[in-house]
Amino acid sequence: MTQKILAADDNSLLINRLKSSLEQDGYQVTVAASGAEALELAQKNWYDLVITDAVLKGMADFELCERIREFSDVPVIILSERNKPMDKIMGFDYGADDYVSKPYNTRELKIRIRKVLKRYRKDYGNRPESDRIIVA
Repeated sequence: MTQKILAADDNSLLINRLKSSLEQDGYQVTVAASGAEALELAQKNWYDLVITDAVLKGMADFELCERIREFSDVPVIILSERNKPMDKIMGFDYGADDYVSKPYNTRELKIRIRKVLKRYRKDYGNRPESDRIIVA
């Protein structure tokens, strides 16, 4: 079954390149260009994974991750130019499951995605069939 990914970044070139690459691997990807758009999508739809920049238009640093954690345990990977140790610590403190610094190696990111999804797949069979529909 195809897995749904929500990818949020205000850099349209970067996020569309990532979307295309992930779709080549069979993922269904929904793109959001702002924090508010990503939050609304995450509240209304079921995703297997959220990939987000730490800093999004209209939100404080790491706010999207923090707000998603208020209603969901969906895995979150942060992609960010902020790569100091304290930035990564803050990302994990706000609920990220993984943190990847930009610029990133696409092959490495895809491996991290597979590993995060594999860890969370154990609950997949317990979700209602309607939640398994992938709209990315």
